Amino acid sequence: GDIAVQADGKLVAVGSSADNSATFLITRYLANGLLDSTFGDDGKVTTTVGTDNASAAAVSIQADGKIIVSGSAGNGINTDVLLVRYATDGSLDLSFDGDGIVLTDLGFREFGSGLVIQSDGRIVVVGGIDDGNFLVLRYEATGVLDVSFDNDGIATVSFYDGPISGGADDVVLQ
Repeated sequence: GDIAVQADGKLVAVGSSADNSATFLITRYLANGLLDSTFGDDGKVTTTVGTDNASAAAVSIQADGKIIVSGSAGNGINTDVLLVRYATDGSLDLSFDGDGIVLTDLGFREFGSGLVIQSDGRIVVVGGIDDGNFLVLRYEATGVLDVSFDNDGIATVSFYDGPISGGADDVVLQ
């Protein structure tokens, strides 16, 4: 899970289900710690993506207040990198890839664990692949992979020989 602070002092928290389901949770709290009743269903939003093992690992707030979440979601065979954008009221932002949800499948067990939003609106997600590679993806503000980043929007870095779990946990901009 992760927490982000909005410009108005409200806190947005994301987390995963303990039962390996396809659903994850977002909550928003007022600065005084109470759930924000103007967000989702009395301060809570559940989102179901994929078939199993949905995970919300990181959250960030865009300059316009929209909420970006990264993580992973199962597709029945492996997991894909998950990126979701919400409007300020907690509803899925349908202008983001048509349904608010982007799944990136590289054919392995991929996961997103950190994200940052660039000043130009592009979104950088870091994570890993179960073969031990670090994974960096960059998306346009619309949710499509940014092909100006490593020719396809996807960069991997290998630090290991063999099937060892690895990955990047977080990212910052210089």
